[in-house]
Amino acid sequence: MSNKSGQSDFFAEEESSGESVRTSSTHTLSVLVPYPVGRAYDYSVPETLSLEIGDYVTVPFGGREVAGVIWGEGAGDVKPEKLKPVLYKHPLRPMPKVQRDFIEWVARYCVAPLGSVLKMSLSVPAGLTPLKPAVGYQISPPPHPSPRRGEG
Repeated sequence: MSNKSGQSDFFAEEESSGESVRTSSTHTLSVLVPYPVGRAYDYSVPETLSLEIGDYVTVPFGGREVAGVIWGEGAGDVKPEKLKPVLYKHPLRPMPKVQRDFIEWVARYCVAPLGSVLKMSLSVPAGLTPLKPAVGYQISPPPHPSPRRGEG
């Protein structure tokens, strides 16, 4: 979205809530990880996952599993058999397009790696993990005292 001067208006309302992405065993999506990388990497999409651009996912990266954001369609510059699959979709609303555009703008303006700016946006990685069930105890009032001998 642009305003009268041609600049992006990052705080304008979005026209759509999310961008649908078709999924198949050979379909690829670009996932941006919160590390100092300048671009998103392609991952294959398992048939069991229904994903859209902006979804928070977990992917294999450098020998570990990391959280990332689906940044767009795959570039297609990696052979399909070499692609690693998206492992997990977090049960959260997708990152809005306006936020993704803002992250890209900040990266260009600051001449910073795109993944580093994403890391600032995801500063609490534990926010992507499901909550553990809590066990609670309730203190009940003591039982009524029994009458003493000779009373009553």
